[in-house]
Amino acid sequence: MDLQLKGKVVVVTGEANDIAAAVLRACTEDGAIPILMDSEQGSAESYKVAINRVATDFGRIDALIHNAGPIAEVGLEQGGSGEYVASVHRKLVQHYSMAHFASPHLKESRGTIVNVVSRSPISGRGTSSSSASLRAGVMALTREWAAELHSFGVRVNTVLPADGMTSNTSFGRHISTPDQIAATVTFLLSPLSGHTTGQHVHVDGRCASLNLTLN
Repeated sequence: MDLQLKGKVVVVTGEANDIAAAVLRACTEDGAIPILMDSEQGSAESYKVAINRVATDFGRIDALIHNAGPIAEVGLEQGGSGEYVASVHRKLVQHYSMAHFASPHLKESRGTIVNVVSRSPISGRGTSSSSASLRAGVMALTREWAAELHSFGVRVNTVLPADGMTSNTSFGRHISTPDQIAATVTFLLSPLSGHTTGQHVHVDGRCASLNLTLN
């Protein structure tokens, strides 16, 4: 299937892990020009500089994929309010800043944003209030940005894989593989999914519908 991504400039941010590698590979195979931007360490100003450099070097930005990556785990009993706020704040600022600085370029190209987060806010894991808050926040931002950017032709969606989807995990029946995640991400980048925005797409082997906890 031709996803019509040839020549599209795709910025992939977040952690440089197996998912990011699979997304980069899938984008390349479909003719896109993916650029990995490891945003795990940085500030809002550094994100602005990085986004503007891509736009200058390639003349456009057609898509932003944010791969949330790990977060400092702060539970209800283990940890405190200061650790909790710091952990969630850092990650949400990454998401907001990248989308904020990329949005003028995405408006010009009528591009798309895909947020990749785990399904923890859907089913709960019982181990991390910080992770659940981050993921739920990103899902809310997906809906908000989809509404805000709709009139500019920019689509925003979330992909929710099953937890534990890196090479350090022993894959089971309900665990998402990086290639499965990447296939969904690239489809959401494609004009073929042009009527899909503000959606939370589960790639989890029915984990959400079965409410399975993968621990």
